[in-house]
Amino acid sequence: MPKEGGDRWLARHIRPEIPQLCVGAGALVLSSFVNFRTGAQLRNAIEAPADGSKSAVARSLLLFGMGAAAGCVRTMIFDSTAERLRASMATEVFAARLLTEPRRSGANSPGAGEASG
Repeated sequence: MPKEGGDRWLARHIRPEIPQLCVGAGALVLSSFVNFRTGAQLRNAIEAPADGSKSAVARSLLLFGMGAAAGCVRTMIFDSTAERLRASMATEVFAARLLTEPRRSGANSPGAGEASG
């Protein structure tokens, strides 16, 4: 069996996770946009006229709520994907390690030198 290159080995494990990673990347973009807009949004909310116009405050709350939800989704998706990748790679490495371990002969096994009585 030919040896697989490091990039191909990694790509083989990442390929099934691409849909989740795309959703996580979208959540990352959304939360980054919210972080970028925070200063301008706060300025608009502070400078809004005090005559009862609550639209600036409502927009701020909506924007910050979307950012918080996107950050939560991003964290959950990236963490779960990283855990699945780690488990998948660890399983493969462990199986390869078991295949390369030398076979024990009967003489080397525990209890082989003891007399049965």
